[in-house]
Amino acid sequence: KISYECGSSADAVSCSVADILQLPVRSEEFDVLVCFGVFQHLSDIGPSVREFYRALRPAGFCYINTLNKRFLLAGRKPMLVTYDNREVARHCTSVGFDIVSNTPLLLFPRFLRVLERLETIRDIHPLLWPLAHDLTIVARKPE
Repeated sequence: KISYECGSSADAVSCSVADILQLPVRSEEFDVLVCFGVFQHLSDIGPSVREFYRALRPAGFCYINTLNKRFLLAGRKPMLVTYDNREVARHCTSVGFDIVSNTPLLLFPRFLRVLERLETIRDIHPLLWPLAHDLTIVARKPE
């Protein structure tokens, strides 16, 4: 376990390295949980999502970011696991989370940056998933 604290006691931030399948925290301890770049190393995310739900307080938010299975160039990283956004959302809802947002992260080469403006058009998102390197899901634990 690695801990780091900064600022005054009122502003203290603590970070830990722990097993994602068995977080060393009490149930309903956090208001926010952030998981970025971890799922691409797991073959089964179900147990982790259940653990996130356990660790969050009612009305707490979980931010999950991972590699997008539908990305056109996803096959070029065989060492990493990719996930379909619908699959991650299903895991979240199966344990009780409400999905707040389910969005692709669009990172284009310079000559295609004009396409990044399309990201704000919600209706076109399904068409953009093959261009998204990764995805971000925001889930909320009901009150």
